[in-house]
Amino acid sequence: MTSAPGIRFDYRPSRVPLGLAMSGSCLVVVAMSISHLSWPIRLLVIAMALVAQATSVLRSADRQVRQVQWTSDDAWLLRMKDGRELTATLRHFRVQGGQIILNLVLAGRHGPLTLWLAPDNAQESIRRQLRMRLGRLPPHGLRADA
Repeated sequence: MTSAPGIRFDYRPSRVPLGLAMSGSCLVVVAMSISHLSWPIRLLVIAMALVAQATSVLRSADRQVRQVQWTSDDAWLLRMKDGRELTATLRHFRVQGGQIILNLVLAGRHGPLTLWLAPDNAQESIRRQLRMRLGRLPPHGLRADA
């Protein structure tokens, strides 16, 4: 049996997480506008929520990734903005509609790295190849939330 061919693509952060964060911010604004707290406290909570969500989206680690490669031997290589090449392991993935969410663990780093592949940042052909190859992964040792 032949191994699956490698997949390499350029990566730029998706706008989907930012849209979700903005939706969350809108919900905070609505909740605070109908609450019975005093106006200074309402404004403080709204400001804190906006700053926290903007900071988390803008500081996310995926903004450093420039290229992703999934080799034929199931290794993940990430080329970073500064030129470094890091290895990663696929922890789990999720396919939802037209987007793929990859959760990777970088070698020597704490915490996961989440890459969103959506129509705004990845070609349909790349997403199709990834879906086909992800569908062939063995169920043990990897959690697929599809």
